[in-house]
Amino acid sequence: MQDFATWYAKETLGKSVASLPTDTIAGSGESGKSTIVKQMKIIHQGGYGIDEMRMYRLTIFKNLIDCAKALIAAMRQFDIQPEHPRDCDFLMDYNLDPDPNAVLDPAVADAVRNLWKDPCIPKVMEHQHEFYFMDSAP
Repeated sequence: MQDFATWYAKETLGKSVASLPTDTIAGSGESGKSTIVKQMKIIHQGGYGIDEMRMYRLTIFKNLIDCAKALIAAMRQFDIQPEHPRDCDFLMDYNLDPDPNAVLDPAVADAVRNLWKDPCIPKVMEHQHEFYFMDSAP
């Protein structure tokens, strides 16, 4: 049985990877399978079109918000006080617009920037083995 990444590589990249064995791109979750497929598309097919980039933009925005919320939840779990609690409340209440053409609200960008620069983040990261934080996060 072939996994999604192998199927996607064969379907989108065609003959250049059609000869791959079905288990070539197998691996555990978050081990880089889809990253390899994306890199192959960039190198061998000239990258992504505008519509594809818009769809990825939404994924990137979602990952950004999810990581910010994970940090804030960890702050609260470990009773670590942020320097900008209103930014934390704002981010926890924020819902991403699912429109792929939407731009990220500048207030969200400012709140995330403030969160990442917050002096308490190193204290939170001392507990990183105790909560889920995406490994593709900064």
